[in-house]
Amino acid sequence: MRKIICVWCCLFVGTVAGCSLRPGAWAGGWERIEYIGQESGMQIAPVPIEPIETAPDKESTVPIQESAESIESSEQAIHEQIEAAQKQESLWSRRQIFLDLASRPGLSDACQQHLVNSILDNLLSESAKEEVLLLLIRNPDFSKGAQKLILQRLNNFSTPSRRQRIASAMSH
Repeated sequence: MRKIICVWCCLFVGTVAGCSLRPGAWAGGWERIEYIGQESGMQIAPVPIEPIETAPDKESTVPIQESAESIESSEQAIHEQIEAAQKQESLWSRRQIFLDLASRPGLSDACQQHLVNSILDNLLSESAKEEVLLLLIRNPDFSKGAQKLILQRLNNFSTPSRRQRIASAMSH
C-alpha cells in the first residue's frame, strides 16, 4: 500500500500514519482518500473529492455582441449602486459603498466621474471624502476624466493639507 501525506490528518488528527490512497481511485475521475488515524484510534469514512475543472477561455466562448451588452449592463449596475448609495440614510453606509466602488477594477471613465461627483456631494466628512478619493486615485484603472474632475473640485476641501494630499496622490 502506497503512503501519501494527508493534509487532513496533519491538521486535525496530528498524524499521517495509515493514510493511504485506495487502489483504482484515480481511474473513475473521482478520488477516494481514506483517512485512518491509527495512532489516535480515529477512523474516518472515505471522502469523495471532485476533480478540478479548468474554466473555458472566455474569449473563445463569449460572442462580441454579448460582451458589449454585458459591459453596458455592468456600467448601468454601477450607476445604480452609486444612486443607491446616495439614498442611504447612514453616512457610514454611504462611505462603505463608495469605498467598495472606488476599489473596483475596470470602472469606466463615466462611472468614475459619477462616483467622484457623488462622493463630493453626498459625504459630509472631509476625511471620508479624502479617504474614498485617495482609494479611487490609487486604483490602477483611475481615469483621466476622473482626475480632471477631482482637480476642478479640489476647492470643495476647506483645508489646504487635504487638497495637497489629493493633488500629490494624482501626480504619482
